[in-house]
Amino acid sequence: MLSIEQTREVNELTALNQDVQDWHASHFPHEFKPFDPVSMDSAFRNILDQKDSFAFVAKLDNKPIGYILCFIKIRSENAFQYKKSIMLIDQIMVKSEHRNKGIGKNLVAEVEKLAKQLHISDLQLDFWEANKLAAHFFTNSGFKTFRIYMEKHII
Repeated sequence: MLSIEQTREVNELTALNQDVQDWHASHFPHEFKPFDPVSMDSAFRNILDQKDSFAFVAKLDNKPIGYILCFIKIRSENAFQYKKSIMLIDQIMVKSEHRNKGIGKNLVAEVEKLAKQLHISDLQLDFWEANKLAAHFFTNSGFKTFRIYMEKHII
């Protein structure tokens, strides 16, 4: 039976994160470090100590199979734009053997429910252009491109 639970359990998140970190490190070795459980434990502990961070874990028969990590991001009002609160999805992961079964959509739905409870109207996220699985998943989950980031290496 599938359950989605809010969590502060660092060990579960660290264990699940290995697949995500390994993918990023193999595709972008100049950007991402190899998975290190001690460093990752510390990173998740620091993230979850922040009051505006939230994590949910998907469990099948009480075994963790995926997670989503998000933050409230507040854009201050200034002369150019209005103040806005955004729910930023920072990480999402479902173990490969459990993909295409609606688990990712259930994780996103939990974040949507939380955002509505907090009166936040927009979810945002980003992903690496090379991650075609992410592009397909997010498009099918109702996300639309609204801003494009570009880079130019000069050294």
